[in-house]
Amino acid sequence: MSEHFDVAVLGLGPGGEVAADRLLKAGKNVVVFERELIGGECAYWACIPSKTVLRPPEARTEVQRAAGVSGAELDWAATAKYRDYMIRNLDDQAQVDGYIKEGAVVIKDEARITGPGRIQAGDREITAEHIIIATGSDAVIPPLDGIDQITAWTNRETYTTSTLPERAVIIGGSAVGVETATFLARFGVAITLIHCGERLLDREGPRVGELAHQYLQEAGIDIRLATSAVQARREGADSIIELQTRDGDPAGEVAADVVIFGTGRTPRTEGLGFEHAGVTLGDHGEIQIDDHCRAGENTWAIGDVTGIMPFTHVAKYQGRIAADAILGRPHPATYDGIPRVVFTDPEIAGAGLTVVGHEVLATRRRLR
Repeated sequence: MSEHFDVAVLGLGPGGEVAADRLLKAGKNVVVFERELIGGECAYWACIPSKTVLRPPEARTEVQRAAGVSGAELDWAATAKYRDYMIRNLDDQAQVDGYIKEGAVVIKDEARITGPGRIQAGDREITAEHIIIATGSDAVIPPLDGIDQITAWTNRETYTTSTLPERAVIIGGSAVGVETATFLARFGVAITLIHCGERLLDREGPRVGELAHQYLQEAGIDIRLATSAVQARREGADSIIELQTRDGDPAGEVAADVVIFGTGRTPRTEGLGFEHAGVTLGDHGEIQIDDHCRAGENTWAIGDVTGIMPFTHVAKYQGRIAADAILGRPHPATYDGIPRVVFTDPEIAGAGLTVVGHEVLATRRRLR
């Protein structure tokens, strides 16, 4: 016996939450699915914990740079305790209770689309007039021979750890890699940052990468550009990464306690039956959407799963776009002026499209 709803929201990260809240306030009968924790990656394993642990070293650095004030010291145990408070100790019961109080049906299970307007989650069969897909993304760990032998972390292990390593290799020089390097180095971890590109933060203008490089070096970080990891192995307690240059020449090796992968994210679409709702996937697994976040007949997609811009505020914006379209007041999305920040020290902020961003959006428009 299936249960019927006006709207089903698959994934309760920031975008899914905004859409669900908007629809509930409009009187819609809503069912929400979340296989992990309501709040998603940002609330528990990414944005919130990373900015929480970046703030104390930022404050200490400000003290060090200011004349007439001194004595700021870092306390990792106190920082970790406050971080745990900020990520709700990985407990979303209050959020579950809140949605139930608002009138939503909450299903804590992975949802799979089995046909137009039809969803299966465990032994429950759901039908819905509209489906919003907000399943987010997963961290990418590139294929690396020997990776099973080493201690490999993504953002999840990095930003929930109770004990900091003494040495870490970070692979990836985008925003995640650069922020992670800043956080760990300021807390005294010896960092080697490996990046295959010619400069850091290569989605931004060249000068941005140069400045980030300068400040990270001043923080004691060993930066290896135009270099890739090609082999991993363990020697005793050490995780060893063998390196090569972009031209394929050996570039030595580096040892660490942990190897942290900041090598991008991939839309979470595999094995969830989205094809049964008429959804089209792009070359990287992202859901193709129109300017109203429509992905198919009465099917919508928002957030990282669309592959447009992997920012929390973009997911929330798309949540409003999709909800308003369902409510009969459609207005098109535009991404030309999206702001962004990389929380290095000092911070790097931008707004609008870079050359890379313009090319990505132009490609998406051609595919639609």
